[in-house]
Amino acid sequence: MNGEEKILTLLGEIKTDIDGVKADIDGIKADLKHNSRRLDKYEMQQSNIYTSVKAQTLGVKMLETDMFKLREESNMHFDALREDVSALKEDVSVLKEDVSELKEDVSGLREDIVDIKDDLDELKEHAEVTRSTSNKLAEWADRVDDKIDVPLLKFS
Repeated sequence: MNGEEKILTLLGEIKTDIDGVKADIDGIKADLKHNSRRLDKYEMQQSNIYTSVKAQTLGVKMLETDMFKLREESNMHFDALREDVSALKEDVSVLKEDVSELKEDVSGLREDIVDIKDDLDELKEHAEVTRSTSNKLAEWADRVDDKIDVPLLKFS
């Protein structure tokens, strides 16, 4: 084998190696394209996740704002309720005093009724005595009417 043949053989081997390298580069390029598509897909998913997280963060902030407003409104309502309850307690206290006065008045009225009943019973007794005495007096007047020349009042 001469020098030219050796060179041609070497060039053939180099060409084969270069073709192998080209094939490897083409494979790497294909892998790179595939990986680039996958990376684009992951970047899109990452962007979607970022957008979702951003939206959720905004939603959480809105919820926090709403909760703060609700807390403030609740506090205002509770303060108003406390004031109403305080006013009601004062009203109940006044009503209790009024009821106590009424109880005292009723007690006094009951004592007065007892006194009135006693007086009424006494009046009935006196009326009975007076009626009995009047009847006796009328009977006596009827009996003595003929004997006395003075006209007496007739009770019939």
